[in-house]
Amino acid sequence: MRNLMLIEPLDNFQGDNFGLCLRCEKEYPYKSNKKFCSSNCRKRYSEGKVNSRLSPRKRVENMMLLERAQRLGECYYQTKCPERWGFLKELIDLARSGEDNHLRLVLSNLSLLKANSHDPSYFFINGKYHNGNIAKIANAYCRRLWGAGVKDVVYNKVEEPGEVT
Repeated sequence: MRNLMLIEPLDNFQGDNFGLCLRCEKEYPYKSNKKFCSSNCRKRYSEGKVNSRLSPRKRVENMMLLERAQRLGECYYQTKCPERWGFLKELIDLARSGEDNHLRLVLSNLSLLKANSHDPSYFFINGKYHNGNIAKIANAYCRRLWGAGVKDVVYNKVEEPGEVT
């Protein structure tokens, strides 16, 4: 009877004395009372996901971000062609200065940067795929001028380019 008490539960035991983390599925040295590879994974496991589908607050934040991207894109296309680079320069300079962190988030948003024709029309200016979106336009501008992506530029990870001719 006493031997039955020594048998440990094998719910996350993989064999060869390694356990599998319940959160990140990384291997760790097995212990009978350990279910996570680190204290960070243990803490994060109990937190709910924060995305638009599950969190009303995040849904509102994302809607505001997409609305601002839409408005900036409309302003870009309403600007006369010769003045569009100046408009983009002002946006990038404002984002780089850190005065408008929301603008940084708009310009470096991964969903906007990776949007393609299969994504919903609200990712694009006036709902038209061929118009792109402000993040893609700013990214192209930064790649041409700085030789780096918009995220690196607006978070000041690259130096200011020299004189443009």
